[in-house]
Order: sequence, then C-alpha cells, then structure tokens
Amino acid sequence: VGAAPPVASMGDYLAAAGGPSVRFYDGAFAEVCSVELSGAVIAVCRSRGPEGAPGVSIITKDALAVCELRGTNGRLACIALGACDVDGEPRCASEFNDAIAVAAGASLHVVGWVNNGKSADEWRLPSYDLKVLASASTPSTVTALACTKNCVAVAAEGHAVSVFSYNGGDLQMVALAQDPSVVRCLGFAGSQLILGCDRYVKVLDVSEDSARVLGPPSHAP
Repeated sequence: VGAAPPVASMGDYLAAAGGPSVRFYDGAFAEVCSVELSGAVIAVCRSRGPEGAPGVSIITKDALAVCELRGTNGRLACIALGACDVDGEPRCASEFNDAIAVAAGASLHVVGWVNNGKSADEWRLPSYDLKVLASASTPSTVTALACTKNCVAVAAEGHAVSVFSYNGGDLQMVALAQDPSVVRCLGFAGSQLILGCDRYVKVLDVSEDSARVLGPPSHAP
C-alpha cells in the first residue's frame, strides 16, 4: 500500500490507504477487498454509519466519504454510505463521537449525519445525508488534531494549540496556548492533552476545573 500509509480500524477489519487505493484486511492480515478512488487518499479514520454501524472515513483533497464493508454474493465489498465536500485542503481527521472532525487548511470542521426525511420508501425509513455540522477558524494551517468526548484539539503552524468544545451547536474555542517548539502530534488521556513536540512531550490539563488552561483565549498560558 506504499510507505507509511494511513491506517484505521473498523470493527474486525483494518483499512490502509496508499495513493488512490484503500485496502481492507481481516484479523489474519489477508486482503478482503479494496477500492480505487479518483485522487490520492490523504487520511482515513474510524467512524460510524448513520445508524451506528462501524465504518471508515476516507478523506481526499476536497471531499470526505464514509464507507462500510458489506457482504455481496459471498464476498465483501466497500460500500459508500455518504459523502460531502470539504472546503480548504483536508490534512487529517479523527472519529468524534458519532461525527468526524476534519482539519482542512486553517479550519476545523465537524462532519456528521443529518436525517433529511426524504426517503421514498413507503414505510418512510430515515434517509441520511453527510454534512458539515459546524466549522471554526484556527490561527494557521492545522498540522494535527485529537478528539475527546466533547472537545477537539488542533495544533497549527506557528506553535499554536487550540481546544474547541462542541455540544451539537457551534464550535467554541475554550483554550489557546503557544508552545516554543513545533507540535507534531496530539492525544488525549482523560482530561489531559498530550503534545508531542520536536524535543519533548508536554501535558496540558484541559479539565473543567483547570482555570490555568481552560478559559478565554486572552487568558492562555
């Protein structure tokens, strides 16, 4: 699949991308199916379908699609459940509860399922669209992101780390910090945000009880 491919788990399977290809492997690392896209895959991440089934999000240069594996004629196939355009230049993505957080350029998007109520079925089954639910600007181009239950943290060029809260409405910035080193990766461990920098690892407390980090951007450390 190429060098250092994006990889994500989905239920009992792994999805690995290389160039315009996404290949799916079972627990024995045997390829069970693959899909070819029109452009190079930038990132893949675990996600869920509109009714909660395990899936995988595939991000290309201008769009995001959510797919799942289904049995067809005795074989597994990758089926697209929905797709939407993403403004900017998508760079990374992460599962965010039942949605997907996508960093594109100097923006952060939350993408999720919306019941449009347009099903043609006589039983009026739900019909879902994949849409951008909320967006926010970041200080500069995002290089990494991480999610926890209600927050998304992003690292941007220029040493800025921002934390946004999301509860189904707008994305609200709740913390902004400057680090002297370039932040290469982010990760949450409970209420602690771990920054992987060029020369060290730094841990920030972003719990509700922490006035040191959590608060208006003007009060950032």
